[in-house]
Amino acid sequence: MSADQSPPAGPRASVIVPTHHGAGRLPDLLDALVGQDEGDFEVIVVVDGADSVVLDVLASYRDRLTLTTLVNEANEGVGAALARGYARANSPILIRCDDDITPPPTFISGHLAWHEEGTDRGIVSATRDRFEDSAYARGYGRWATDEGLRQTYALAPDQRWSAWAACNSTRRDSYERVGGFDSDLTYSEDLDLGYRLWRGGVEIIVDPALEVVHRGPLTTAAQRVRRAYVSGVARREFWRCHPAAAASAHRDASARRAPRERVWAALVAMVAMLVRSPRSATRLGEVADCVLARGPLRIARRVVALAVQASGRAGRRDSAVASWERAREAGLQPTHR
Repeated sequence: MSADQSPPAGPRASVIVPTHHGAGRLPDLLDALVGQDEGDFEVIVVVDGADSVVLDVLASYRDRLTLTTLVNEANEGVGAALARGYARANSPILIRCDDDITPPPTFISGHLAWHEEGTDRGIVSATRDRFEDSAYARGYGRWATDEGLRQTYALAPDQRWSAWAACNSTRRDSYERVGGFDSDLTYSEDLDLGYRLWRGGVEIIVDPALEVVHRGPLTTAAQRVRRAYVSGVARREFWRCHPAAAASAHRDASARRAPRERVWAALVAMVAMLVRSPRSATRLGEVADCVLARGPLRIARRVVALAVQASGRAGRRDSAVASWERAREAGLQPTHR
């Protein structure tokens, strides 16, 4: 290359995918990326924990995608894997994807269109769980997914950071300006980054046209209630890092409660006292599964919702250290979703 030549431009977008034992999950995502209507992008997969089967899967896509594979010999966690992938990216737009989602063909071009308007924005693709037929799916899973998406799309501009999770995009300069991922966080690395982006002046957009399918939803109330405990632990960790967000959340929750909602909140608090660990959360979820299998749908759905909210409250209740210890006792290691 002569002195007056510029180096070749990089791709328009980088898609960063953390994976842990994801050989069975990656092909659907990679096939969807092959089928994008925008071709100028790279894919960076961070294999978190050496896995020869995953590497074989990735090798089979090298002639169809501009693909870079990074391998962490040990499982370092999602935050560390994402930080490494973002650092390796070669484009100005960074798109984060879990390995168990399926985006539409207009996914990358849709994200790029928002960023090309010039405003400093972070774009969220909300995830819609895809369920096989089951008592849990019929009684709670599909309803909870629809309700969660309705709430996500109705978020006020100053609350949209709370939807920053499995699939989103931001400008590289915005990401670097706020300090990137905090690799020391165990579960709340996405929420933490979304909040810091918003606090740093980035407008968060949740676009229904960019909704993606989540192929790996939980399939029983027992799993969902146990996950709620871990989500509560993550929220506690996040609040520890951002006390102003915690104070705002408590104020908003109190201000919104009508008399009927206060009764429900009191019931959630009572049931939460029974949940002392992930194991007891799982047992509570198993009771909810029994109600789903036998009880009237309206009552069963309320029972599952009560168990989920109570377990989440229990996870937020204890100190972070005690919560991590309980999570590890139940085999809930801080790995990938």
